[in-house]
Amino acid sequence: MKLKILLSSLAAFVAISIPTSEIIAGEVPTEAIAPAVDDSSFYIYTDLWAVGINGDVGIGGFSNPVDVGFDDILDNLDASLAGGFGFQKGKWGFLTEALWLKISTDAPTPGALFRKADIGVEQFMADGHISYRIFECSKGKGYLDVIGGLRYTYLKTSLSLAPDRAPRRVSVVGSKSWWDGYGGLKGRYNFTDKWFAPFRADVGGGGSSLTWQAMAGIGYQFTPGFDMKLAYRYFAVDYSDGGFLYDVATSGPILSLGYKF
Repeated sequence: MKLKILLSSLAAFVAISIPTSEIIAGEVPTEAIAPAVDDSSFYIYTDLWAVGINGDVGIGGFSNPVDVGFDDILDNLDASLAGGFGFQKGKWGFLTEALWLKISTDAPTPGALFRKADIGVEQFMADGHISYRIFECSKGKGYLDVIGGLRYTYLKTSLSLAPDRAPRRVSVVGSKSWWDGYGGLKGRYNFTDKWFAPFRADVGGGGSSLTWQAMAGIGYQFTPGFDMKLAYRYFAVDYSDGGFLYDVATSGPILSLGYKF
């Protein structure tokens, strides 16, 4: 009887200890392991910007105001290209974007020496910033990021003054490039699972005396990956170096098409 009880106890111990030893050895059934969550994503977009410029342009001691509204851009825009690429992992993100445009226009001149000015502006900007998510709304309603980055700007301007009382035409060309640092905020608020509002604002300087921009609009999410945004963007820079002056605001409505993957 004692032997029978001993064998029964030994069998029960073996039955319990076998699955326990498998767990200790790492042989856990696959259904017990939760799959790792990949919270990284990429985003690529292109912009169509009905851009206008307003401010003062100067080269070699000659300066002239320039004012081209975005509604006149088809008559004054020679070329334009804009877009960007971003990466997000958890709370951290990175975004780089570029803008290139060429505009030519004419404007009246102050004073009586010249009757008009022919102005050409070629502008290239490359921008990169790091973002950190400081706030998220409940139920995925939106987020707010703090951003900090660098912006490279290249400008080539031409100014040709047609004579009135002056004895001859004056034509000057100049170019400059510089770097600016900046900081700001950007984010998004989701009204529904389709409609949302993007926004961004930043300010900085370095090579320029001051540079700042603001953007806000409305967007529509066609699929989990594909979206479209219509916004208004205002970008201002105040730069001067010797006889080169560029105190100009670039602004207008912007249509953006993006894809997240």
